[in-house]
Amino acid sequence: MRMTIDILGSTWEVLFFDRELPDGSSNWGLCHQDKKIIWIVRNSGDREQEIDTLLHEFFHAVWHEYRRSNRETEEIAVTILAAGLSKALTNNPSLLQYLTQNQKIE
Repeated sequence: MRMTIDILGSTWEVLFFDRELPDGSSNWGLCHQDKKIIWIVRNSGDREQEIDTLLHEFFHAVWHEYRRSNRETEEIAVTILAAGLSKALTNNPSLLQYLTQNQKIE
């Protein structure tokens, strides 16, 4: 599966893989900043991990688009943001619905 997403005006491609990444690494995902490509391993049965990984790599791409360079701070920031947002969206479906459809929450 593949999709394209807009990140701050730049087009990024997201590619999903069933078992492992093409480079053979044990990572769940990678952000190729120079090519504007995100790789994600689809975690059968663990949708929350897959969402967390996609958000993690998405935040790496955002960091790159803002031209930030501190790698240690970047990894800490994207890990915290991805985990927090992933849990918030998973535990609060009405939040995701509001964000994607702009409907009022009652």
